[in-house]
Amino acid sequence: MAASAGVSVATVSKVLNGRTDVAPATRSLVQSLLQEHGYVARQSRRARTAAPATVQVEVASDLCTYSAQIIQGMTEAGAGSGAAVVVTSTAVMTGGGTSWVRGLVDAGRRALITIGSEPAPAQLAALSRARLPVVVVDPLNLPDTPVTSVGATNFAGGLSATRHLLDLGHRRIAYLGGIADAACNQARMHGYRAAMEAAGVPVPAEYVRTSGFRYPDGETG
Repeated sequence: MAASAGVSVATVSKVLNGRTDVAPATRSLVQSLLQEHGYVARQSRRARTAAPATVQVEVASDLCTYSAQIIQGMTEAGAGSGAAVVVTSTAVMTGGGTSWVRGLVDAGRRALITIGSEPAPAQLAALSRARLPVVVVDPLNLPDTPVTSVGATNFAGGLSATRHLLDLGHRRIAYLGGIADAACNQARMHGYRAAMEAAGVPVPAEYVRTSGFRYPDGETG
C-alpha cells in the first residue's frame, strides 16, 4: 500500500490513525488507495476491550414468526453472555462490501449473523479482512465461499411432514414450496417426494407448486 502511494509505511499509519501532520494531497491519495484495495480498519484491542460486545443480526425481508423466534433465542443467549444484539434489515447490506463492513466496524460490532440471506463473496471477503466473524442462518443457498452456517434439516422436515400425512391416511398430498431454485426448497421437495415414493403414492405434476416463502404465497399457492 505504501509503495503504491509512493509514501512511507509511517505516513500510511498516520492517515489510518487520523493524524493531522500529513499533507492534504497525500492523505487523499492514501485514502483513495485504501478504498480501492478494499481496506477495512480493524478496531484496536483497547477499543474492543472497553466497549461492550455487540453482535449485529441482519434479517432478510419482513419479520415473521420464524425469524422472530430465532431473534428471541439470540437475544436471550446474548443477555446470558453479556453481549448486546442489534437487529437490522438486510436492506442495509445490499449496497455491497467494503463500505458496509466499514460501517459495522465503526459502530463497534464484534460479529455478524444473517438470517435467510446469502452474503455475496465480496462481502464475506471484506468481513474476513476486518476479522469480523459471520454466521449465516438458513440462507436460501449456501455461498460458494466457505462460511459458518446453521440451517434447518430441510430434507428431513419434508420427509417427516409427508410421512405424518400419509400415516393419517391421506394420499392426495401436494407440495407448496418457496422459490423454485432455492437449495432449501429443493431439499424439502426431495424429502416430500421420497416419502411419497416410499409409500407407492404417485405425484402428479400439478401437486408440486413453488412460489415464495411468505404467508401470502402459501395462500395463493
